[in-house]
Amino acid sequence: MIVKKKINKNESLIYLKKVNKFLVVSKENLKLIEAYSNKSISGFYENLFKNNFPKMLIDDEK
Repeated sequence: MIVKKKINKNESLIYLKKVNKFLVVSKENLKLIEAYSNKSISGFYENLFKNNFPKMLIDDEK
């Protein structure tokens, strides 16, 4: 579940119940988070990082 409050034209404050976190995000990232919010916590983070970081950085961490 996502609770969101618009801060200004381009940013929103959201609360992610699954991970118990508050985040300030842009419009684009809010859409991405909403798209993956129905996945499991590990699947949520995996897809979030795959779409926002270059593949090279993800491979280096493993």
